[in-house]
Order: sequence, then structure tokens, then C-alpha cells
Amino acid sequence: MKRFFALSIFIILLCYGCSQADEIYDKEILFRNAKWGSDFYAVEKCLPEEIKSLCELNILDYWDHAETMMTEIGMDYFDAQIGCYCFPIGLDERIRVAGYEVKYLYLYFVFLPGEDGILIKDAEHTAFCFAEYVFEPSDRDAAYVDLVAKLTSIYGDVDVYKIEKPFKTESAANLMYVETNLWYGAEDTMVSVVRMDHQEVDYHKIKIKYGFMGADGLAENAYAAAMKEEKENAVSNIDGL
Repeated sequence: MKRFFALSIFIILLCYGCSQADEIYDKEILFRNAKWGSDFYAVEKCLPEEIKSLCELNILDYWDHAETMMTEIGMDYFDAQIGCYCFPIGLDERIRVAGYEVKYLYLYFVFLPGEDGILIKDAEHTAFCFAEYVFEPSDRDAAYVDLVAKLTSIYGDVDVYKIEKPFKTESAANLMYVETNLWYGAEDTMVSVVRMDHQEVDYHKIKIKYGFMGADGLAENAYAAAMKEEKENAVSNIDGL
């Protein structure tokens, strides 16, 4: 079932669109020059040599909408296995970005349907939609300010969003602070810097995310293909009757 949630009633919106960008970057924003919509193997060629052998694809149980993925705000997603992610194992200290060690790297792909309209869940039939660097610097405040400044110097005007949202539980008393800086490029491409903090559970992350709005169209097609397969399988199934 496809689910749509705007902002949960537990989310306290502190500041939405505190700063609205007047202009967009006049070129496509890319992750390591990998083209959006390309398959896993094409993206793998753009990765540093030292981590290419570490990549494994894992199927996702749900798929976030582009704005949810890029901002960590909202809860809009497709409730179906229509995509996968690559998570290089043992990445620690192997690569640095903007002067900081990358703790984790995630690459997200949506599956593509075959000629029969059914999803093919392998690396060859994937479309690249999002990428995410995760940092855990010792001086989070300085690193966050530095990364925002560096991306602003490249991409210009930025949209800023600040919220508090539930952390793992639906308790209004268990909120995590999220601050997102989002830049727009040509062809509906995006890059963001997200800071996530929860003092009580010692959860502190800074993320740089890359993506494009066209991912939603690919996800819509993948979801339709998944529902087609589910319907066809159900029609001929009499198990348990």
C-alpha cells in the first residue's frame, strides 16, 4: 500500500523555509560526476578505487520521496520493495570529503521494470537516485558551519529548514533536532547538508546528500510495476482456501 504522510503530529515545526533561495545553481548537481538514472555498475566506476570492492546491494523495504530523502523532514514514502542501497562495508577512514573522514556512504537505486512490466531486482536494472555521506566529526559545530559555507560558495543561495521530530519512537518527548540546508541545481538536482542531534541517546550526525526530483517519477513507475506483479500473483493463488 502506498502511504503518504506530511508532517507527523509529533513533529514540532520550528522554522520552515527560514531562508528561501532566490536562484538555483545553473548546472546539474552530481555525485562524483555519476549521472542520475544510471545503473549501479556505471555509478561504481565513479567511486574511489579503494572502496569499489566494498559495495554490496541491499533491498529496501520502503522508498522515500525525494524531498523526504533530501531534507530528513516529513514521512512520505512508498510502502513496497522498489529500490535498494549500496553500503560499502569497512569504509572507516578510507575516504575524506571536504577535509573530513567519511564514516558511512549510502547510494540509493530504484529498480526498473522489464518488458513485461515486472520489476527486475538486480544491479543491472537499477537507476541511481540519491547518495549520502555521513560524518561524525569531533567538533560538530565547526564542521557543520564549515560544510555549509563550502557548499554555499559553490552552489549559492540556500533553503534552510529546522524541525524537531520523533527519534525511533512516536513520543513527543523523544525528539531529535534536524537542521537542513538545501541547494537546487539545474535539471531538478539537489544537494543538502543535514545536521541531526539527539542529546539523550548521544546521536549526532552530519550528512551531505545528493539527489534529483526525477527519482519520484522513477519510483512511481517502480511502484506501479510492483503492484502489477502483486495483483497478478494474487489472481492465480488459491493457497489456504
